[in-house]
Amino acid sequence: MGLIQENPVALPQNPLEYIFLLIVFGPILEEFIYRGIIQERLSWYFSERAAILFTSFLFALIHWTPGDITVFVGASVFRFIRSCFYGVIYAKTRNIVHSSVAHSAVNLYGPILTILFP
Repeated sequence: MGLIQENPVALPQNPLEYIFLLIVFGPILEEFIYRGIIQERLSWYFSERAAILFTSFLFALIHWTPGDITVFVGASVFRFIRSCFYGVIYAKTRNIVHSSVAHSAVNLYGPILTILFP
């Protein structure tokens, strides 16, 4: 085993706790930080588009996936696009609830696919 562990983040073993983190707590906290603080403050000084792009870059960077470079690039691009989507929702509505609901809905997509196609 090297310096980097296979799974550096310990996820809850209880499925309800995992779902709560994935669909409720995580998106609300992340949207508050990325849209409510970072994007909002950047939009005071830069264009809305620049604020969304920079915030989305940070969002993708923080959500990096260890492993093969193709996995890293693919996951990062997907997360960047998702974050731009949340950023546009926030920019149009100025309501963190809307971007949080969108974020929660997208996070729910993975578990649904796992249940439907085990």
